Amino acid sequence: MKKNIPNILSVFRIFVSIVMLVAMMLIDPMENRLLFILVPGVIFGVGCLTDMLDGKIARHYNLVSEFGMFVDPIGDKILTVFAMLGFIYVGADEKFPFMLITVAATLFREFVVSSVRMVCAKKGKVVPANIFGKLKTVFQMAALTLYFLLVGTRWIVVAQVLLSIAAVLTLLSGMTYVSDLMKLMKQKDK
Repeated sequence: MKKNIPNILSVFRIFVSIVMLVAMMLIDPMENRLLFILVPGVIFGVGCLTDMLDGKIARHYNLVSEFGMFVDPIGDKILTVFAMLGFIYVGADEKFPFMLITVAATLFREFVVSSVRMVCAKKGKVVPANIFGKLKTVFQMAALTLYFLLVGTRWIVVAQVLLSIAAVLTLLSGMTYVSDLMKLMKQKDK
């Protein structure tokens, strides 16, 4: 059972993401900010916590698995993208489409990174996660947490700034993956 805990947490994060998105669609943050923070906001926090725990448990107990390496990043993306879609739905960014731009950057990066990983897998190579990818996740989760807390207030600008940084890190991470792929391919030719 212990060896499955990280994978269970990753799958649970996907389930939690769906529940969070539904709650975001049902609770209007402009009408009931506290309920919006306590239900989808706390659910998002639980999802973030499972992201932190599954990797720590897997590394600490040497429980890294192929399934875990596959489902963990998918769970992360589903959690953050579903939260962003929920904020687009509730109209969190009235003046500038921060969420829409970040969702587009995130999806673009994920298509690029998935393609890079597939090409590398066919060549028997693994492109490890890079620092930009890890920073991107931290900034996305921090920004989205602030969105839950600040939606409908003038302080939302703090969350928007963090989300803008996350969008830049998202694109840098994707470019780094492509660069790493090019280096791997050149090594293969030698």
